[in-house]
Amino acid sequence: MRAPAGGSEPIRILLVDDDEDDYVITRDLLEEAGTLVFAIEWVQGYDAALTSLARGGIHICLLDYRLGERDGLDFLCEPSVRQSRVPIIVLTGLAEREVDLSVMQAGAVDFLVKGELTASLLERAIRYTLERSQSEERLLLSEAKYRGIFESIQDIYFEVTYDGIILDLSPSVKDIAHYSREELIGQHLSVIYADPAQREPFLKAIGERGRICDYELQLKDRHGTIHPCSITARLSRDDDGTPLVISGIIRDITERKKAARERQAYESRLRQVQKMEAIGTLAGGIAHDFNNILSAIIGYSELVMDDLPPGGLARENLAQVLKAGTRARDLVYQILTFSRQVESERRPIQIHPVVREAMQLLRSSIPSTIEIVQHTDPTSGTILADPTQIHQVVMNLCTNAFQAMEGTGGTLQVDLAPVVVDARLAASNPRLRQGAYVRLSVSDTGSGMDGDTLEHIFEPFFTTKDPGKGTGLGLATTHGIVTGLGGDISVESEPGRGSLFQVFIPQHQEEHASPALSAQAVPRGRGEHILLIDDEPAILNAGRQILDRLGYQVSTFAHVQDALQAFRSDPQDCDLIITDQVMPRMTGLQLASEMRQVRPGLPIILISGFNDPFIQDRVRDLGINAFVEKPFTQEDLGRAIHETLHQD
Repeated sequence: MRAPAGGSEPIRILLVDDDEDDYVITRDLLEEAGTLVFAIEWVQGYDAALTSLARGGIHICLLDYRLGERDGLDFLCEPSVRQSRVPIIVLTGLAEREVDLSVMQAGAVDFLVKGELTASLLERAIRYTLERSQSEERLLLSEAKYRGIFESIQDIYFEVTYDGIILDLSPSVKDIAHYSREELIGQHLSVIYADPAQREPFLKAIGERGRICDYELQLKDRHGTIHPCSITARLSRDDDGTPLVISGIIRDITERKKAARERQAYESRLRQVQKMEAIGTLAGGIAHDFNNILSAIIGYSELVMDDLPPGGLARENLAQVLKAGTRARDLVYQILTFSRQVESERRPIQIHPVVREAMQLLRSSIPSTIEIVQHTDPTSGTILADPTQIHQVVMNLCTNAFQAMEGTGGTLQVDLAPVVVDARLAASNPRLRQGAYVRLSVSDTGSGMDGDTLEHIFEPFFTTKDPGKGTGLGLATTHGIVTGLGGDISVESEPGRGSLFQVFIPQHQEEHASPALSAQAVPRGRGEHILLIDDEPAILNAGRQILDRLGYQVSTFAHVQDALQAFRSDPQDCDLIITDQVMPRMTGLQLASEMRQVRPGLPIILISGFNDPFIQDRVRDLGINAFVEKPFTQEDLGRAIHETLHQD
């Protein structure tokens, strides 16, 4: 029981003495003391004293050493007495040093000789005992409080000698190092240092400043796992300045480091997204000018090819120029599609020719140390897709395959075949439904991939290549294209055993892709008069020659105002207007609107190097008959003219 702090409450004393005369003397001495108020309970026997203590409410016990067959030493050793925590002063008739020492060692607070007692001596002993008891109680409470904190903190509290011997650790060390504190106390810090060489820089840092905050180093646990840690500590020195003990807190920052890496990865992905947005913006900005250049290349190449006899070397060389120009057009479209500057346009296509063309283009870029094996079935059928995107899928998968074999060489195999997805295959591939599909398989004999890599292989910006050798977009883009077509892509790989990618795309059964018309099959005109307006002289000249050869009468204008003036002078003189969209002073849409005000229903074809969604909306709003993207071929332009002039 806690002793009273002041004099308002009496101090309850248990007096244990089998001699009534001694009881009366002690009582009188207590009454004589004037500064403290006492309430005395007197018991004569050993067992009665134990009962009173067990009942509680006692502040201090005055115990006679001689209690018949048993003595005060026995009483002090009783478990119930120790548990009561009541301070005990032992009274004895003789000054015996051995008795004095034994009872003090057993837990007595003081030892007094009855014959030497005075009121002031007894009062002073009681006051000292109560003050000591209160101090001990406060100390125990404080110790319990800080022991609770010490044992519950997640960080590790540590004390080590300057030489590295562990003096103390909080129990939380087991959660991080997987050692108990008992196993580590007395050991050298090298037991948990990931790299002992870290200790010298640490000692230098704390020695110079006397304390450190958030100092980072790596510790290892019992199993050898490395834990990045942050240490905040201070160095204690003796009076001579000699370093003695380092104490502080160790915090495991594994999760913080992981979060920092994830943040860096996110920021890296964000930068990549911003780069792609910049590419898209740049592509959109230059698409018109670049496609104007390609229009001239393709247009003049076709014109010259028409003038050359079949089979000649010049014609074959020019065919390669035309193919390169067409590929450049597709690349611009691919960039615009990827950056969402334009939406992809799906149509029924034969997949076999697209795959073969992509493989022909790849051959020149793949080193001779890599053998290319193709098994492409011409009867693979029709799919509903954008041919540029299928081209991109083939290029991405094959590029990924040959990069896996760059250093060693190997075999790149491409297979294309129709396949029927049955119930078993559909069950193992949730994106697939039972039915007819086309399966594109790309395999390599390269380095292969482990399980961790396979888990992230289709994530945007994930790459195992060195910086500058890949953006991590190829497979992510491929996955997006394939799943967007209602298909699926799977991968099988093991380290050192190469990889196999399988792409499933549903066949298109409703209609078949119509074969491409040859240039000679383009419908010809019957002398219809066409006004052709474009501010690019090269395109204007090529266009005039193309239209002339297709059987049309052509009037060309490089300036919008000249064309508008000629039209207004005789609105019925022309059968069709073909105008570029982006021109100085007036756009093609504005020109069409002006002309339609003069002659409603006038047939108009708009051409542009950039298929902006806004332009498409305006084309529909104004009722423009056709829209032709630059760069265009003779076939593109000839068929658009024929369809426009023969609309019902």
